Amino acid sequence: MTQTAVPLVEVRNIKKYFPIHPGLLVKLLAGRQDQMVKAVDDVSLKIWPGETVGLVGESGCGKTTLGRVMVRLHQPTAGQLFFRGQMVAGDRIVLPPHSNGQPRPPASQIIFDESASISAPSANLAEMEARHLSFFRLTQIIFQNPYSSLNPRKTVRDIIGVALRQRGLTNSQESEAETLRLLKRVGLSERHIDAYPHQFSGGQRQRIGIARALAMQPQFIVADEPVSALDVSIQAQVINLMKELQQEFHLTYLFIAHDLSVIYYLSDRVAVMYLGHIVEEAETQSLFEHPRHPYTQALLAAIPVVEKAARRERIVLSGTVPSPIDPPAGCPFHTRCFAKKGPECEQKFPPEFEVEGHRVACWLYE
Repeated sequence: MTQTAVPLVEVRNIKKYFPIHPGLLVKLLAGRQDQMVKAVDDVSLKIWPGETVGLVGESGCGKTTLGRVMVRLHQPTAGQLFFRGQMVAGDRIVLPPHSNGQPRPPASQIIFDESASISAPSANLAEMEARHLSFFRLTQIIFQNPYSSLNPRKTVRDIIGVALRQRGLTNSQESEAETLRLLKRVGLSERHIDAYPHQFSGGQRQRIGIARALAMQPQFIVADEPVSALDVSIQAQVINLMKELQQEFHLTYLFIAHDLSVIYYLSDRVAVMYLGHIVEEAETQSLFEHPRHPYTQALLAAIPVVEKAARRERIVLSGTVPSPIDPPAGCPFHTRCFAKKGPECEQKFPPEFEVEGHRVACWLYE
């Protein structure tokens, strides 16, 4: 993977808080006021064209919320999102004016290529309209549960057809031909086109979800634990399919998972989340061989290994993950950390330190 000058997708200081509104009776009797769940709290992350970034952490740490913010299914409470260096506002990419002083063209007339910057508008108006690209068009998401993410009342033809119409493909014959091509590419056949989701296995339903995402011709896909609900043998098939599609369609992935063996196989870089923060980020091989943050060390020590000689010393974390409604002061991990440095761990949030290619938010590396 060749790294370009500008990341494909970048988030800066992203926060996503969800309000909790207790009922009137609770407010009166218990004196409780409105509170905020700090699902994602000041996260910055860059993802370069063509790479796969793995996002790992315990349940409830904010992985899924961050992924949904990055495809704008959630609007962030604070922070900025950039696509190829251009700010994203709502579902549109904010484009700069032309260098000659003329007003910039509308977003529908801007064509993105594989370079690090936005290309000039095409002179062919029909081509510009045919390639109408909003931010939602450029990004897609594959959900964890392949059954709940598909409309049970629609056939595969209708499910994929919705995405094709959004892409601008309105001719019924062309739409059917494209649907059949997508189904074949993800390992299904033409006889599946008029079937309903309940008639498929879990692996087949996830393939339909992948085909629906590909129908929009995206450049960036968030895969939110796409294989966690599947049998192990089916997981391998879907993972290999996603690797093939990445090479064929020049896709960029944010891959969210609990299974660290899947992350190791797929990812170029890994970001570790804890209580709404990214506490460590590094190249995959380096992070698995030399984890720096105590939380990362505990995660990797929990990986089951058949060979006794290759097993890490088990690290048992005491206590439970603090509530994102009332996170602790200082380092978010200090309440469970086995390597606390001193009082600063409990008083001040650690900045990011560069440690041999790792970005680590931990006072041990001050």
